[in-house]
Amino acid sequence: MKSIHVNLIRMTSICMTSIRTTSICMKSIRMLSTVACAGLLAACASTSHAPSASTASADAPRPIGGDRDAHGCLPAAGYAWCARVQQCVRPWELAKDKGFDNTPAGYDAWCDAKDAPATP
Repeated sequence: MKSIHVNLIRMTSICMTSIRTTSICMKSIRMLSTVACAGLLAACASTSHAPSASTASADAPRPIGGDRDAHGCLPAAGYAWCARVQQCVRPWELAKDKGFDNTPAGYDAWCDAKDAPATP
């Protein structure tokens, strides 16, 4: 790779000395640059950094937002379990529909009410 770099520098200096050969020299410089880049890409592609199949499945990252809570609700999507209606709900939507304060305390008070009848 060093020899290509040295040749590239030599060709550049030779090309600058003669205006007639500039076009030919520029083509040669482009060709050497292309070969150098191709060599670097080939070197990068030949090294394998892929984990083995046994470690890939054990260490595979979980998708973002795919975690579910104990009731199967998706907290990343804003869902939380409401015992009163026995389903996953978005607290701000439930607060608007049922008329309680859109606060964590208001949500907890409404959903945890034991004596209130379940209203789907």
